[in-house]
Amino acid sequence: MKSSSVRFVVALFAAALLLVWAPATFGAAPATANDIATAMDIDPGVLVSATLGTSDPRGAGTHTGALGLVFPQEGTSFGILSTGLVESADDPDTNNGETLGGGGQGDDVSFQLDGLNTAAGQDAVDLTLVLNAPVESDCLLFRFGFYSEEFPDFVNQGFNDTFTALLNGSNIAFDSNGDPIDVNTNFGFDPSNPNPNTGSTYDGTTGLLEAAGPVVGGTANTLVLHIEDQGDSILDSAVFLDRLRFVFTGGNCEPGAQQVEDVLTLTPETAQNPIGTSHTVTATVLTGPFPDDGKDVVFTVTGANPTSGSAVTDTTGAAPFTYTGTQPGLDTITAFLDEDGDGVQDPDETVMDTATKEWINAPPDCSAVVVDATSL
Repeated sequence: MKSSSVRFVVALFAAALLLVWAPATFGAAPATANDIATAMDIDPGVLVSATLGTSDPRGAGTHTGALGLVFPQEGTSFGILSTGLVESADDPDTNNGETLGGGGQGDDVSFQLDGLNTAAGQDAVDLTLVLNAPVESDCLLFRFGFYSEEFPDFVNQGFNDTFTALLNGSNIAFDSNGDPIDVNTNFGFDPSNPNPNTGSTYDGTTGLLEAAGPVVGGTANTLVLHIEDQGDSILDSAVFLDRLRFVFTGGNCEPGAQQVEDVLTLTPETAQNPIGTSHTVTATVLTGPFPDDGKDVVFTVTGANPTSGSAVTDTTGAAPFTYTGTQPGLDTITAFLDEDGDGVQDPDETVMDTATKEWINAPPDCSAVVVDATSL
């Protein structure tokens, strides 16, 4: 285990690096609590208040543009909380090879914040949100990724930075084993791959996760997003935050975090209609049991009645598509999740489903035939 004195020397060296090599401007920058809430796509109609409390404002901010491989999840920006400087989040990860086997020596993501500390005196940053759950909702969701410079050197050691999300006092950011979000979690951090590409300055990441917590529609709810150093206040970690929303799950909102994997289902799977009538298929996009609203879905019909179209999923995750068949025969309807919204299915856009539709000639209408019995 690396001694505290060595880690202190690391911190001094890191501060020198920041002074010499820090760029003049940053895509990641400190921001107010309200600006962070906006970057997280929180509906202004549900936001009651947002505050950073006594947290060092240098550890909380936003980033505009792509970062961390999977952010932003919606819009052009997202929020960041860090145990160091937010503005370091989009620096190049040039130090990973230096940290491997080196106990973090030469690391450039180490900064001791002022303001809020843990009980043990280490860096901590809080974002407290008070949110009114819409009457028709029963679940709060937000997407996040945890990134850390403690990986891979300090897995299962005392220097284990942690992220929690306290919804009305209960943590909803834990993995499928019930463990907290840190470098020991069963998400993402893989010791067999000690030098992953995280798309950020940090050496390891959980990847994209979504946290869920049950709420009562029509009530006020307090969410405290908290990140902290453990063991000491150097070798920083960060959490990227985006797409906070309320949804209705019909009582299926289980607290905890899970990997984000969209599933698209087309219904009805098969159907038969007479030509000249319309047919509607519905693409439903879910992440686990949770509806994924605001997603672009592209529909393509091949066969007897070729056509195409697109729709956006609503708050139930549903996107309907209607067309009319004019020719008898079989159609195949394909729908895919258009992640970049360009209307073209790219090689990595593999979330899709198919359905079939049979169009038949309508039976003759004999209702207007009148037979005069006296003429027979």
